[in-house]
Amino acid sequence: RTQARYRFEIAGQERKCIRLLDRFQWVEPYATDNIKTKHLEEAAKYFQVINEIWEKRERLWHSVALTSAGCTAKGWQVAILCFTAALEGILTYSKSHGITKRLSSSFACLTKSDKEERDAAYKEFCKVYDVRSDIIHGRIRDIAENERLLMVNQTSNVLRSLWHKVLSSESKQTELEKDDKDRESFFSGICMGYTP
Repeated sequence: RTQARYRFEIAGQERKCIRLLDRFQWVEPYATDNIKTKHLEEAAKYFQVINEIWEKRERLWHSVALTSAGCTAKGWQVAILCFTAALEGILTYSKSHGITKRLSSSFACLTKSDKEERDAAYKEFCKVYDVRSDIIHGRIRDIAENERLLMVNQTSNVLRSLWHKVLSSESKQTELEKDDKDRESFFSGICMGYTP
């Protein structure tokens, strides 16, 4: 449970003070009040990598911005849409049909190595992406109220597991900053032979 309070003073600009008072949202009971030093050390390690991505303002930057927007969103639909847009921004490489299968395979193969684990990750991604489609196409009444926050949590967990793999590997970051053609080659290599 976090509230980020920042005050930025920028020299030489008319508007000299900018305040950021965003509150990171959480889903009960998936938040904890117990934070250990190892959690802060891990967060610091990832923050450095995220900061480098942010400063470069290349392809992954958009997914960082969308992830942040999802973390501070007050509406469950907005959070899911931001998180899934961030997922798509990391995993996409083509405008052709079959996006759910393509993204699900890319996610499964980037985050898992074992066939059984990949299949489970593939199914989980499909479920999350189907909820995104229901929201976009106005079918939210089909999502039971008691399942909505659980879906926010599941979507957040899928995105977190993807970011964990990406932020832990400089080579993956390099590949994912490239254009669609190079990304397609990268994903073809890691998904070679995988059939869900």
